[in-house]
Amino acid sequence: AEKQCQVCRKQAAKYCCPRCQHRTCSLECVQAHKDASGCTGKRDRTAFVGRGEFDERTFLSDYRFLEEVQLADDVAKRSKPPAPKLDMPQFLQTLVYQARRRGVQLHILSPGMEKRRTNTTRYDGRSQTLGWHVEWRFPAAAARASDSKVHENTVIADLLARHLALQPGAATKYHTLREYGEAGLPALTVLMRKERTPANAVEYFEIDVSRPLRQQLAGKVLVEFPTFLVLLPREREDYIIL
Repeated sequence: AEKQCQVCRKQAAKYCCPRCQHRTCSLECVQAHKDASGCTGKRDRTAFVGRGEFDERTFLSDYRFLEEVQLADDVAKRSKPPAPKLDMPQFLQTLVYQARRRGVQLHILSPGMEKRRTNTTRYDGRSQTLGWHVEWRFPAAAARASDSKVHENTVIADLLARHLALQPGAATKYHTLREYGEAGLPALTVLMRKERTPANAVEYFEIDVSRPLRQQLAGKVLVEFPTFLVLLPREREDYIIL
């Protein structure tokens, strides 16, 4: 028996709605069905279709659907705005690049940050060498010192020795660091903090001061410049050393 139109209930149904399977007899009834139900009349291409109901028409619909998804993805990729470029001066970009060539992952802070303002590290294009800003911390004396544009091939022990020796016009500094000088370089431990460690579990790399600066910075992550902690023998056990 012929199925009746589900809209007018008078004529035999000729059409079946691809979306909801509602049966109608004419274009007028099709439109009346859409107006009353809000149905789009389009098959839900993401809905499950059983194997017995899967025909060539369904296959073509699914194929077109996949093409539309691919096209939308391509359009989205082409219209995606370019990633913003870092607002970094050329000399800093060169610095980061040259540090990376030496195995150092160098992070530059935002303008205005203290370490950014005090950093004197520079790359010399003529000699093709880095001159590092180096900061020293002496915890037992609650003192700090720094060196500007240190040649990367400088032996670290030579650099440290100059801070511990009596220099003209630096008697106060010599007195402050006197305990370190009396202990002697071989007894001192020089550390550098490992970046990206929790504040409650800070770890440190031990630095071989008999080696050049370039060699000891290779493989490290630096924020602006290296900071070395100089420890007396009694302080060593207070630090987690890798």
